[in-house]
Amino acid sequence: MFITYFHRRPSNIHFSLEKLFDDIRNNLPLSVSNKKWVSQYFSKGIFSRIKMTWEARKNQGDVNHITGDIHFIALGLKKNKTILTIHDLGILNNTKNPIARLILKTFWITLPVRCVKVVTVVSE
Repeated sequence: MFITYFHRRPSNIHFSLEKLFDDIRNNLPLSVSNKKWVSQYFSKGIFSRIKMTWEARKNQGDVNHITGDIHFIALGLKKNKTILTIHDLGILNNTKNPIARLILKTFWITLPVRCVKVVTVVSE
């Protein structure tokens, strides 16, 4: 089995949960091959997010695991082979503009949840 872990491009303003998945990857059984995919684009703007989704589509494994704040790439991955880990929903609480909140909810929660086989969460 080959697992691809999908990560956002790191930035200096966010804490990186991806480091947690480095530990997970390093402690998988030897029978499980894996790779870490990090987007070359920042998750900012519509065009970079479309490019990220296309880039992710070309880097799928037997199992795809989306970790971190790029849930929208699920739209480009094979549903039956994809896991989405949602770390929190704080982005929705911090967005006051109702239109922006609807867009975030649609492309970071609603559609990605429908486009994956398994959803995991790490908090309530």
